[in-house]
Amino acid sequence: MFKFKIERSDMGAVAGKIQEAGTWIKTPIRVLNSRELTHGEKVMNGAISMQEFPHPIYEIPRHFRKNTILSFIKNHEVSYKIQKQVEKDSSKGGNRITLFHPSFDKDFEVTDEINAKLIEMQLQCNIDGVSIWDNNKSSHESWDKRLNKSINLVEDSALEPMPTLNMGMDDIVFKKKLDVVKDHKTVLLNVAYAPIKKFYRNYLHLIKLVEDNDIWVHMSEVDRYWGGNYKSSMMHIVPFLGVSSVAVKSKPVLFGLFKRVPKPAKRFDGRCLGHITSKEHNQRYGKDLGCDCFVDEGRDLDGFYNNFSGSELLNSALVCHEVNGSLDEFSNFRNSILQSDCRNYVKEKEFMKSPFKKIFKIDFDNRTLN
Repeated sequence: MFKFKIERSDMGAVAGKIQEAGTWIKTPIRVLNSRELTHGEKVMNGAISMQEFPHPIYEIPRHFRKNTILSFIKNHEVSYKIQKQVEKDSSKGGNRITLFHPSFDKDFEVTDEINAKLIEMQLQCNIDGVSIWDNNKSSHESWDKRLNKSINLVEDSALEPMPTLNMGMDDIVFKKKLDVVKDHKTVLLNVAYAPIKKFYRNYLHLIKLVEDNDIWVHMSEVDRYWGGNYKSSMMHIVPFLGVSSVAVKSKPVLFGLFKRVPKPAKRFDGRCLGHITSKEHNQRYGKDLGCDCFVDEGRDLDGFYNNFSGSELLNSALVCHEVNGSLDEFSNFRNSILQSDCRNYVKEKEFMKSPFKKIFKIDFDNRTLN
């Protein structure tokens, strides 16, 4: 079971600590997911250790299409196969805190039967944070009943119940469902990302929940880029909305199949919190990578792109760098929260300025707050 304590907040962001088995994990933090770990295995041509990916929290995302989830419930062979896949992914997490995040086709109704079956599977797969999925179409009363029954199942196993809500629902219903979560006194809440501007009121409800309660909010399915310019790092925007840990949406890695990297390839950079091309990087920083992660160590800009040539390998190397580079930058961001200096932190990150102006109506260049 986890404990979570908020130490300080600033501009909607919170710095906190997660306690698990006598160890404290500092937040906000970037979470490693199983698909990103697979990219690491591809680059290393073998197993990955905590040295390459020092992330203390690990997420297993799994998307269920309608036919798959129905077969999962009714067909023992299918359910056994999926369980074995999740068990395999879970074992790769090692000693990390492991969370499971299922997702479904749009408008799919997650029934009580489906939810119970998924919980049963998670309890057998060494998952620490057990997802309890909401039915997006349900009332808050139905959500309360599901949570009550599901939490009893999970707590009997000494694992952590993790209510899971989608940010993309009616704001009145979302607020009532958050109140249900608060009433159950759960430590960990999982939310699935939805566009901020469209569901801004829901994000305000989330900030309010965190301001008044020590709740660890973990956000899944976060877009890699902000849609306003396809450069700004989305995972570094959502922590300003009360989120303590972030997992990025990623597609399964298909070995042996040619995967194109969008050209020109973009590489994450923590100094500007954007994804930039090699030409832009060279103009800004010269050949210095500004990172010592396992794919960058001992290399300059040319060395990185020359060493990881070929579309598949380059794609995996870019993912591995981002996974580590963003983890380091979250540590810097945490220090800014503790010092109540988030405003200056954002001002120094070029690719944060535009989304802050569009989303939060804060113009750092003109020093105006609308």
